Order: sequence, then structure tokens, then C-alpha cells
Amino acid sequence: MSLKHKPASYHGLLLIDKPKGITSHDVVARLRHLLQQKQIGHTGTLDPMATGLMILLLGQATKLADQLSPGAKTYEAEIELGYTTKTLDAESEILETFETNHLEKAEIQSACDELVGELTLKVPTYSAVKVNGQKLMDKARKDQEVIRPERSMVFDSCWVQKIDLENKKVHVLLTCKKGGYIRSWSEALGEKLNCGATLVGLRRTHNSKEDLKDAIALYELEDHWAEHKPELAQKSYYKPIHDLLPELSRFYVGGKDQKLIQNGQISHSLSRRFTPLIRESKKQGQVVRVLSPDSQLLSLIHIYPEQKPQILRVF
Repeated sequence: MSLKHKPASYHGLLLIDKPKGITSHDVVARLRHLLQQKQIGHTGTLDPMATGLMILLLGQATKLADQLSPGAKTYEAEIELGYTTKTLDAESEILETFETNHLEKAEIQSACDELVGELTLKVPTYSAVKVNGQKLMDKARKDQEVIRPERSMVFDSCWVQKIDLENKKVHVLLTCKKGGYIRSWSEALGEKLNCGATLVGLRRTHNSKEDLKDAIALYELEDHWAEHKPELAQKSYYKPIHDLLPELSRFYVGGKDQKLIQNGQISHSLSRRFTPLIRESKKQGQVVRVLSPDSQLLSLIHIYPEQKPQILRVF
């Protein structure tokens, strides 16, 4: 049976520790080959130079990307002062160098402290941000002129772990909202210190509610699979789809109600069960889970005040 027509074997969330030197697309491709499963996505990319936590969505869990991706992300970043590059990281040639002998630890600490909160920064030239329907990175690779747009980026916290004046290195722990670029933050630090700065190391340690300590290294998973195919359901780095989004209210249905919901319809009896939530819901409403008697996720439903419930997803 070809991979194209083979049904998905796994429906859930897989936590992977991405190695340096490969793209996020490479990670997905290798897992598709490993699991013999085509339907695999993720909740956020990492640059090839970056390592750390990637949340992979398997099978029907790919439909939950919007619900699982908005949370904050935390990174360990290593920044080298004194020069700039075209890509804002160590993956390209040096554009300009600066003196750093005048810098003091207190000055660097102060600059880091000021780069917290909602900042307006330029997105990196080499990024997937689209302008007029074209990715900036595609234009840059064709040596076309790139005008970097400014974006609002939210950095919730910055903890300076180490300042190494001798080697011109600054190690920070940054937490940012979705859409924040650590390369842009690094560039802003260099501008604030008037000495240029380049991101030379990056590791994601936290993504939404998931933590790197629960992930498995990609190479380790591949080795385990080659020796003896592990049962993912029994591993800490895998969460089945019915265990995801535990903060959402649960409604169990069976029989006729279950058949209707699987066909994208909400029965009158199920609608009546939502009545208390409809009355209590605020303007933006809330999302609830509908599960089968054996706890299999059937649907996500949006409950709005004074409106009929609306199906978001059917699984």
C-alpha cells in the first residue's frame, strides 16, 4: 500500500528536540518516513541553526493547530556583540564590525531590561513574512531589493543569564508571544548598545504549555524505531488527541447524537445541553470538546452568547 493512501496510524502530539543544521521541513519529512504517515504538521518553525522544542501534530491532531499554537515561547539565546550579518545570525558573512571595548556589564544589562514588552521591530530579511504575496526570504535569495516591514512583537521577559565581556557574548532567556523574532531582538540590542549584535545560538525550551524536558531528540527516536518500534501511546513525549486541550469543557455523546456530530450536525438534545454555557458565555464565546463514550475526540464546538452553537472541527 502506498503512503499516499495509507490511513494515519497516530493522532496526537509529538514533542521533538530538533537538532542543529536541519530545517523544520526536514523534521516533518523524516517523521513522515519514520512513522509511514503523511498527515504531519507542526505549530511553529525553527531556523536551521536553532535547536530545541518542536510540537509535531499527527493525523487528525493537525486540525488543532490554531488552538495549540498561540501560546508564549521561551528561548535560550546566545548573542555576540561587535558585528552584524545579512541574516542577523551566524549563518552568513559579516557586514560591519564595531568596537566593543567601551561596553560594561551594567550597560548591557540595562539595554536588555529595556527590550521587554511590546516592541516595534523590523522582521528579518530572511524570514517567511510575505509582502505583496512574496516571502522576504525568496526575494533576498534572488538578490532582489527587500524592504523589511516593521511588526509589533511582544517580549514578556528577558533574563540575562551571563555577560562575557572577554568573548563579547551575552546569554539571555527570552519569552515572547507568537510572531516574535529573536534575530530582530538581537539586532535591536546591538542598535541600543551602538555596537551591532548577531545571534549565534538559539534553543527553544518552551512552547505554549509544552516543555523541552518532555521531548525526545529526533536522532534518538529514529534509533529507537530502527531497533524496536516503540509504542508511542506509552511515551511521555506523545499525547493522544483526546488528551489535548484539557482546559476545554467536555461533553460526552453516543448513539444518534454521536452519528450526527460526526456528520457535522448538532442534535437538538446536544444543543439543549449547551444552554447554560450560552447564557454564561462572554462576547468572544468559548470552545468545548465533544467526545464519544470511550473518550475519543469527535468535535470542537464554539459556544456564543445568544446564538446557535457552531462546529469548528470534526475529527
